[in-house]
Amino acid sequence: MTKLILSVVAVAAITFSGCKKDKESNTDKLTDKNWKMTALTVDPPLGGILTDVYAQIQACTQDDLTIFKDDHSVNFDEGASKCDAADPQTTTGSWAYNSDETVVTVVDDGGFITSYTITSLSSSEMKGTFTDNSSGIVETYSVTFKAQ
Repeated sequence: MTKLILSVVAVAAITFSGCKKDKESNTDKLTDKNWKMTALTVDPPLGGILTDVYAQIQACTQDDLTIFKDDHSVNFDEGASKCDAADPQTTTGSWAYNSDETVVTVVDDGGFITSYTITSLSSSEMKGTFTDNSSGIVETYSVTFKAQ
């Protein structure tokens, strides 16, 4: 669950590009901005009762940022507060879109992979879903990130 939350937080910090084109692609919208997760819910409820996962995340994780770069690298920044002072401020990984830019797959430096189906993406907000079945039950998570 910790790696899942860290991966989500990472995507929360997603960055948009500063260059303007006639029509901004999803890659342009995603890269070169700091993304911060602002909501995370799950269905079915964890333990049969918990749907608001974000409310359970420590404040030191809620301020984490994810920055997607044009070269398909991604930076995961601990934000203003760290949960463990010994942790590095920034770690890295990689990201890639599927062919129609509707799914972004993120791989952290530990090899943990999360694929997000994008339900909406603008230069200031990203919403998406991902699934986890590590508990033997398919859980669908819905996540919202805001550009900072």
